[in-house]
Order: sequence, then C-alpha cells, then structure tokens
Amino acid sequence: LRGVGEMRKRDRPGADREAAGDWDADGAEKGSKSRSSSERWQGRAQVLGITVIVFLLGTMARQHFAGGAREMSIVEKEVAKWIAQSDDEVLNMTRREAKAFRTSHGAHVLQQYGLTRGNYWAMDGKHCKNCAQKLRALCKYNPANSSYPPGELLIPGRLSKRSSLRERNLCFLWYANNFWTRATGGAKGHLVWRLGSGIDDKGYLVRALIKYASKHSCTPFTGYPVTLELNDTDTCETFFADNNKYARKDSQLWFLKAADGSTGRHINLLRRQDIHEIHAAKAYECPMNGSVASLEVPGMWAPGGKKFDNRVYLLIPSIQPLVAFFRYGHLRFSVFNYTDPFEQHLSLVRTGRASNWQSKMKAANSTENSSKYLPENDRDLARHVTNPRFGMAHTNSTDDVIQPVEKLLEHLIKERGEEAGKKAYEDLGRSVRNAALQVLYAIKKKWLQKNGKTMARWGFAMVAMDVAYDGNMNAYVLDLNSGPSFYHDHEWPKWFVTERSAIIREGIDIVQESMFRKLSNFTAKAMPYSDTGGWELLYKEDAGGVVKGKGFISHGECLEPYKVPP
Repeated sequence: LRGVGEMRKRDRPGADREAAGDWDADGAEKGSKSRSSSERWQGRAQVLGITVIVFLLGTMARQHFAGGAREMSIVEKEVAKWIAQSDDEVLNMTRREAKAFRTSHGAHVLQQYGLTRGNYWAMDGKHCKNCAQKLRALCKYNPANSSYPPGELLIPGRLSKRSSLRERNLCFLWYANNFWTRATGGAKGHLVWRLGSGIDDKGYLVRALIKYASKHSCTPFTGYPVTLELNDTDTCETFFADNNKYARKDSQLWFLKAADGSTGRHINLLRRQDIHEIHAAKAYECPMNGSVASLEVPGMWAPGGKKFDNRVYLLIPSIQPLVAFFRYGHLRFSVFNYTDPFEQHLSLVRTGRASNWQSKMKAANSTENSSKYLPENDRDLARHVTNPRFGMAHTNSTDDVIQPVEKLLEHLIKERGEEAGKKAYEDLGRSVRNAALQVLYAIKKKWLQKNGKTMARWGFAMVAMDVAYDGNMNAYVLDLNSGPSFYHDHEWPKWFVTERSAIIREGIDIVQESMFRKLSNFTAKAMPYSDTGGWELLYKEDAGGVVKGKGFISHGECLEPYKVPP
C-alpha cells in the first residue's frame, strides 16, 4: 500500500478512501463526506495512507469475527496492487503501447486491457437516467460517490480470457454506460460511452426503416413487419376503418404496443375481425398517442407448433468510423401451441403506454377476492409473446422457454431432412444478417446527430434484436433494445450463463481494441482484429464497408422483396 499514501489528490475528494473499503465492492463508502477545500489535502498524503490501512485492517477484523480469520486471496492482492496504481502510470503505459503499435505498423498487440479508476459516480443521474437504478438493484453496485468499478475488473488482461468472472462483475459490464479503460488512458484519458438512447422507441425504428426504404427505392416492410404509428390521426383512422389494406385475413393478428414499452407487458392483441367490430361500434379514439401496431409475420415458422423469436446481437465498437459485429444469441419460445384458439374476447384493454396495464393491475388487485393480475399470467398473451417472463409464468422448465441457437439447425433438419435443412439454415443466416444490416444503416445517424462528435468518436453500442422467421427463412426484425436484460429472475441453464458471459466479456475487449486503434492513429485500416471470439465482423466503414463475398447488402442497397409463404 506504499503507493496509496503517495497518490496525488483525486479529481473528487474522498475517492481513494472510498475505493479501498471492499476489494470487490463499489468503492462507495456510505456516509463519507466530500471535502471541498483543497488546502486540507495538501501535505496530508501520509495521513491518507494511514487512514486507508486502518480501514483495511478494520475490514479484515470484521471478516475475522464474522467467519474466521483468513489471509487475503490472490484476487484481493491483485486488486490492491492495481488500486494503488496512479492515473499518470496508467496514462503513460497507454502512451507507450500506442507508440509501439504505430512504430511496429500494428504488429504490437495491445497488452493493457482492463478497466481503471474513473468518475463512475456520473452514472448516478448525470450521464444516464436509469443506469444507477439497474446497477444498484440488479448488480449490487452503487455508483454514488464511486470512483472504481467492481474490484476484479481492475486487474489488467483480456476479459475474454476470464471465464471465471463473478456474475456481479458481468452484470456491471452489461449495464454500465461509462467506462474508463487502460486501452484509452484510464481516468486521464478518454471516457468510453455506451450509446443507444432513442433507438428502443418502436415509433422511431419504423420511421427510420421507412425513410431508408424511401430514400433508396426499397420495398417497405421487407426485413421487418408492417408497423404503423397510431399517434398519427390519419394512420390511426385508416387502421380501424380500412384494416384490409394491411391484413389479408380476418384471423391475422396485430400487436398493439407502447412505443416505449419493454418486456412484452405493454402488448395488446387484436385480430382483423376484432378491429372491424371495434370500428363498427366506434369503440376507439384516434390518435392513440405513444402506440404502434405491428402485424404478425406472415407464414411464421413455428417449429413444433410453438412460436419463437431469435435474439441476436449487433456490437458497434466504433461509431466513427462505423464498425459492426454480429452474434447469434438464443431462442425464446412460447410454451403454448401457436395455433390454439383464443380463450378470451380480444379488446382494447391494454393498448398504448405501459401505464394502462399497470392501472388495470392496480384496479384488479384492489378488488376484494380478485386474483392477482399480471400480463404474463394471460395465456393468450403468453401464446404470442415470447419474452421469458411470459413463458416462466406457466412452466418451471427453463428448457421450454429458452434454447441454444444450435437448435435452429436441428429443427430444420428434423422438418426437412439433412440436406434441405442445412440449405435452409444457410438461407436463414444470410437473411438475418442482412435484416440486421438494414437496421444498422437506417439508425446509424441517430447516434451522430444526438451525441455530437466527441461522444460518437469514443462511443459504442450493443444492440439486441428480436427476430422471427417465416416459412421461407426470411428474417423479420421485431424489436430493438439498446440495454437488453441480463435475465435475473430465474436459475438459467449452464449453456445460457456461459453464452451471456462470453457475449459481454468478448464484446468489451473488442470495444477496447477499437478505441485503442483510434487513440494510436494507426492507418492500417484493413488489419483484422486480434481476437473477436464469437463475434463476426459484418461492417467496417474504413475498410470498404460490408464484408464482401457473402451476399450481404451494402449501405444504400435493398433487401430483395420477400416471397410470402402461404
């Protein structure tokens, strides 16, 4: 701890003292008081060092009386070592690495991956509205007054090589929107921002996709379902008065959603025949602010008679220049047969913003002897909404609700035979990547326009897409999520926990390498990334754009109009 006592004054008083309290904790000591006077810190480095040591001894004493004396673990000793490293040491190390990278023309491989000290307290309302809430509630990390990430993340090295990282650390990486890294100079270098605000809005997504189609003369609603914004009065009136314009059959299903909704709780189901009845009875009002209507995927593929969607991920480790990687996630299944009839009359009970179903829940739960109302308990909704919240409300088997993506090929071979099944899987893979690219091209300006040059240059995004397929293996992007859930509510199978861990660990490594390349000003644009794990490069703006030779669309190109299966 010799170095701790020699540390310079931090940019926020009290940060050193807070960081040392718990080797794997937030670095946020409750009740610590900020000292605004710089004079009180001058000449007191030794006092600070003694304070830290006393605090650590107290922590070890508490551990002793709580569960028996023990020596510091190897991990704790490593964390202590890197907490003591000064910001100047981190910055100078990054400068040496960048120089070696340039002078070796890219032959030098980045050594110093990992997170560092920084102003993580800014996530508590300054840089993000709900990051702190998620970090506190789901990750047991309190960013208030915190200058450090969870301790294990301070240890240098590739995260992709650290499969044993505890879930608390993975949770932090999943939800945090500010990072200070060794690749970008630490606390004195560049702040790495997680971007994505605004793309979750379903109204924005359909507007962006329609604008892209119009600009490049593409067929609209290709690669995504027919979706209408009902906050536009004319569109809303047409939806109710002339629904035949969009839906071909009375039985076709519409999903009425809150534009800003998530987890599926905001969805209201209506068939074309129900909409005709509602219009005849004049039981609606237009506009319906904050609402969109999406038509079900025509000829949807439902293996085993169960509806599913495929969660896939786009990692954008660089906005300027644009770089994008693709990765399959998992399959999310309904536990009910897709073709079973509805058990209830469908009406406009849960349309619009999430507050509507919350109001209904409150009213139902306040009624004497009423059963508790939650949308996921509705069997009709659970038949068509594949968020795991709905499936797990009706089964105790996680295997019925989520499956590894490898099951796609198994289902296709079972249905079509080995040769035809493999061919269908190839078609599906090309289609889902092209649908993801089309979304990327349509939304990329959102980050540049809103966040400015600095944030865009040092920003990244990880976007989850929920995708459905029709019987011809055409992919339809149903929804986007810039802050996908870590899935905390259940004990998930080992394969899923392993997949989730690799997604974020490997992804953050790619982000660090991208940022380091910018920092180094190295111009070998075609040089491949050193290690991308399960992430597949799709697009690299400064190296010719989309990956060639695989049938992927370039920016400005259109998806071929889908042939709708019967």
